[in-house]
Amino acid sequence: MSAPAREAIKLMAQNIANPKFKIIDVRTLSERKALSIPNSEHMPLDQLNLQAFNKETTYLIYCRSGVRSMTATNALKQHGINAINMEGGILEWDRLR
Repeated sequence: MSAPAREAIKLMAQNIANPKFKIIDVRTLSERKALSIPNSEHMPLDQLNLQAFNKETTYLIYCRSGVRSMTATNALKQHGINAINMEGGILEWDRLR
C-alpha cells in the first residue's frame, strides 16, 4: 500500500501516541542527519531486518523520494507486515509541512 505524502502526514498526526504505529526512515545516515521526520526510526534499506518488525504494528516507510521505501514496503508486505509507503518521500513531506 502507498499513501500520498499529504495523507501520510495525516496518518502521522492521528497516530502520534499510538505505540502500534511507527515511522521508519530507510535512507542513509548522512541523508537522515540532513533532515528527518520527527519521531521516526532509522533502518537503512541495506540493513532492513525483517525480524525487527512486529505484525501487530503499522509501519509508515519513507526515503528521499519514495523509491527505496517502496522496495522496503514490498519486502515487509511479503512477510505479512503492515507497511505503507509514503509517496514522494521526505522531499514531498518537507514541501508540504
